[in-house]
Amino acid sequence: MKNKANTIEAARAAISAGFTTKVEKKAAKDILDRAWGVVRSQALEAGMPHDTFAWELPRDGAHQVGPKAFRLLASYPAALEAAQLVRTVYLELKATEVVKKAAKVDDTKMRDMGPQAATTAGIDYIDMNGDRRGYCYCCGRIGFKLNDAGRLSRHGYTRPGWGYDLGGCSGTRMTPEQTLDVAIEWHGQNIEKLEGLLATDLFAFSLTQGRRAVRSQRTQRTRYSSQTKGSWGRNQTALDFRNLRQGSDDVRQVSGPKVWRRMLTTQLEQHQGQLAALEEVKAGI
Repeated sequence: MKNKANTIEAARAAISAGFTTKVEKKAAKDILDRAWGVVRSQALEAGMPHDTFAWELPRDGAHQVGPKAFRLLASYPAALEAAQLVRTVYLELKATEVVKKAAKVDDTKMRDMGPQAATTAGIDYIDMNGDRRGYCYCCGRIGFKLNDAGRLSRHGYTRPGWGYDLGGCSGTRMTPEQTLDVAIEWHGQNIEKLEGLLATDLFAFSLTQGRRAVRSQRTQRTRYSSQTKGSWGRNQTALDFRNLRQGSDDVRQVSGPKVWRRMLTTQLEQHQGQLAALEEVKAGI
């Protein structure tokens, strides 16, 4: 009796808590099935003939408990009362609907939001689900959860086409304000470096970068013998280096001073623009 009472109470507790999935409701049904199994055993112990117990008394589960079971248990009052209780709880269970949890709607994953727009939304804020989120200025993405200390959750760098994050962003475990300082410092260092390169002799810089590219290509050709440039490619590369040394920018296999100046200038302008935006954000905090 004690086991039966425990299982029925457990089923009633599950019904009271409600069900958010069919699996949870089935688990409560399994509990009632076990309770009915205890009641059947109680009837057998009370003297029910074995043939009646084995062949006539329903045995597949609580859903079979009904008039037939009550009639067979009429001579066993304790088992009959327990069977009626199983039936009552089963009907309660059957009437209880599965109410699925509301899908969490995250309206904060605006991955392409710029720093000004992010700060307008709030350098950290509460989203629709009540979670506190913030902007990481190191990788320029928004929507990462903040812990109780206001620090960003672990996140990485999104690779287009891969579908998941790789590595770890340097802004992980920092506050949004700290990532802003880190980003400002990083852009400042890059601007200083690029301005220094543009102020140097780009012919010498082109030669240095060209030699590095050739060494890298030789390494690749050693690893993959099928990827060879052939004699024409080698001759053209040698011609490019002669042209660079003579002050000519007519090159094909390696980048010349004009190409490097254009690339470095573009990078410098990008860093300057991003730095200006970040400094504007910092001034408005």
